[in-house]
Amino acid sequence: MTVSIDRDTVRSHVAIPDRPATEAATSEPLVVLIATPFGAGGRGGIDRLTDLIIDHVNSERDPGLQALRLTVHGGRGQFRGVATFAAASARLAGLGICRRVGLVHLNVAVRGSVYRKFLLSRVARTLGIPYIVHLHSGRFSDYWDQAKPAEARLIRTFMRDSAGIIVLGNAYREMFESRMPEVLDKVHVLPNGTRARTTEAATRSPGVPVRITFLGRLSPLKGTPQLIEALGLMKTHPGWTATLAGDGDLAASRARAADLDIADRVAFPGWLGSDDVDRLLAQTDIVILPSFTEGLPMTIIEAFGAGIAVVATRVNAVGDVVQHERNGLLVDPGDVDGIAKALTRLIDDPDLRRRLGETGRNDHREKYDQDACMNRLTDLWRRVAKPKRAQ
Repeated sequence: MTVSIDRDTVRSHVAIPDRPATEAATSEPLVVLIATPFGAGGRGGIDRLTDLIIDHVNSERDPGLQALRLTVHGGRGQFRGVATFAAASARLAGLGICRRVGLVHLNVAVRGSVYRKFLLSRVARTLGIPYIVHLHSGRFSDYWDQAKPAEARLIRTFMRDSAGIIVLGNAYREMFESRMPEVLDKVHVLPNGTRARTTEAATRSPGVPVRITFLGRLSPLKGTPQLIEALGLMKTHPGWTATLAGDGDLAASRARAADLDIADRVAFPGWLGSDDVDRLLAQTDIVILPSFTEGLPMTIIEAFGAGIAVVATRVNAVGDVVQHERNGLLVDPGDVDGIAKALTRLIDDPDLRRRLGETGRNDHREKYDQDACMNRLTDLWRRVAKPKRAQ
């Protein structure tokens, strides 16, 4: 059976943004389709980063570049996930058939994320569109180690056929050096970037409690049970309050805080939108991220940009960014006593908080500012994208 595809029919079913007539008359822009889990404003670092990338690229009004979002998961529920992925695949195919996409940017975590993005990469490859793999999960090395033979072959094919592989730190590069040295020439270390904040970090007068903030999912992988235990060890210290903001097991977290007699000092507001996060960070003295696994958390980069002292665990790319005693304090994952001591030290030493925060802000300006990171990203896009003349 022969299937005939009419481009006008495809256009009527696939969302393809219009371009100004002057732009269309001169040259086609490079359109980059970015695959992200839950869409605009989604809960998670990948969606937050994608929001920043798309807002930045499209606000620059560069007629030669356009970034579009491709939502591939959509949320909880198997039916919803399958329907969302099917729609994403159809949109990619439609845009590819209409020759409107020059590059596909695939944000990748582990397990289901790998399979979904691999299938999208096959669609892109069939249509002759290059794709970039952007690794985010701090568990990817373990996931690859534990993969069954067929799954390991899929991962290798996925990476080998890519036009580029973006990783967040040197640990990821070393992973490829040991497993697939033949792709090292396409591995690019590119840390996450955020907008610089114009407001100064919060200052506290004597006697006013220091605010400790955690942002992320309340879960064992994020180390929030250990954080709550550490706060319990600090209950006799009068100089602090804490906010643990994020989704996850809120009921169990609140119950444990009550058991430890710190419920009146620890707030669990649930997931916060970007505006509420901004307001919270403006009143924060210490950002804590006690994770057992991470890629490169947006929370740390945002804290640097706001000049806030950071306490974090030595995991993956975090060690590339946070240097102990220089721009933050590092503790071992799961070290309840170490977390409590680091937080107490910062509560009692405002000069140390200020010094670490200022160094983090300087690092953000030099290494993690969104403009500089986006320039590196878009330069890579242009280098590996399908040439316009071939579209």
